Amino acid sequence: MSLFVAAGQHTLAGGGHVLLHQGDVPYTITTAGAYTLVENMIRTNGAAIVVEASDVVIDLNGFRIAGGGTSGAIVQQSGQHRLTVRNGQVGGDISAWYGILSAGMGNRLEDLNLQSCSVSAIFSGPGAMVRRCVFRGNAPFDPEFAVLNLGPGSIAEDVRFDGSGSTAGASLVRTGPGVIVRKMTASSTIAGANPTRLVLAGGGSVMSELRTGGQSSTNTLITASGPVVLADANLNDRVFLPTGGVIVDSVLSGFNHFGPGTMIDASFLSGSATNTGPMLVHDTRWPASVQFGDRSLVRRSMIRFPLVAGSGSYYLDNTGQGLSFTGAAHRIEHNDVGTFRASNSGAEPNYLFIRNRLNRDDIFIQILDNTNGHWGAWAPDQTLLSTDRTWSNVKK
Repeated sequence: MSLFVAAGQHTLAGGGHVLLHQGDVPYTITTAGAYTLVENMIRTNGAAIVVEASDVVIDLNGFRIAGGGTSGAIVQQSGQHRLTVRNGQVGGDISAWYGILSAGMGNRLEDLNLQSCSVSAIFSGPGAMVRRCVFRGNAPFDPEFAVLNLGPGSIAEDVRFDGSGSTAGASLVRTGPGVIVRKMTASSTIAGANPTRLVLAGGGSVMSELRTGGQSSTNTLITASGPVVLADANLNDRVFLPTGGVIVDSVLSGFNHFGPGTMIDASFLSGSATNTGPMLVHDTRWPASVQFGDRSLVRRSMIRFPLVAGSGSYYLDNTGQGLSFTGAAHRIEHNDVGTFRASNSGAEPNYLFIRNRLNRDDIFIQILDNTNGHWGAWAPDQTLLSTDRTWSNVKK
């Protein structure tokens, strides 16, 4: 049998839960413990609940909580930590800047439906856990914010974004360093003159099982502060990794930009890309025009029309329709392509060709001598390259 004890306008239920009603709004929590809604709590101007204690659990119990104006539905005051909010709806038909504003450490936000926030649906500090949340109709007007803001070392798992985004260039997810984002789905995001960035990730973050669809002119993944890991992703839009990172077991369908030190393994990329600096590409299908920077290693991949620029790259065990080189000191070994084409400012590029197979009858290797401005061709019966640099190359 449960024990009920009167406590002002609210009630203590069995187990010490404080039961909250619409009549309690605005309600300030000053004591650690568990608080449970027994009906919707709505405030049109200001926060519905203000948390001034650590170690607080708020169970929405399937009900809705909303605040209005420049505040949020639930606001955690500075210096408070380990807030849990779960099981209900945050926001809705009342316009508010925030859904849950919780800048403390170690917060847990679970099983929530968050709507109609104009700055951030969730703004949480370091070490947060966000799980099984749905974000609908949130449109940040400030590019410095995101629908979901996560502090360093946080985890977001099984989150979905429907009809959220911004024409102001804001993000769906913005993270500090070392964050894990897993099982994220985004559909029908808002696009405009400054389209929504799906993820603005801090350095050292790991993102896996990301799925996007229905976007237009958006950047899918941007990191401005360091390399990231992208695993098991299926993205229809652009990927922009200016400081490099790791992409593994992923399908990328849009235009991409990869910075120095990017590693791509066991992936399929159907869009073209601009790449700067050295890259490692392994076991990847890339049926597009691609450029690699100096000192790149490309191995066991199918790339339609690659251009290897700079110097000192190693192109090994690959297939494709063609292969072009600029610069010098590249090693091209055991590839099966339609044609080789190399250009160099000198009379003879310093390339090393070993055991390559050309699968076209017309031209084996084309060399452009930019000094004299003409093309030459190398076939089994004529040599433009020194024989000590062309070991055991064959035509089909």
